[in-house]
Amino acid sequence: MCGFSGYFGTVRDGRALLERMTAAIAHRGPDEQGFFTTKAAGLGHARLSIVGLGDGQQPMSDATGDLTIAFNGEIFN
Repeated sequence: MCGFSGYFGTVRDGRALLERMTAAIAHRGPDEQGFFTTKAAGLGHARLSIVGLGDGQQPMSDATGDLTIAFNGEIFN
């Protein structure tokens, strides 16, 4: 199973915080790491690739960039 990290609230240098948090769970997903940050929140993802590396970068956002998620699973539709 992939690993997730995150925070809510204002933090100084949120990207660096997420990198440290996600590095601590790298054993959960050694294939790839991804990050998303805003002024008020951040998501980190450590990916365990079961199906192909090319199309599973996370966290992922919608076309507008308004919605972002990180999840463990597959989308078929």
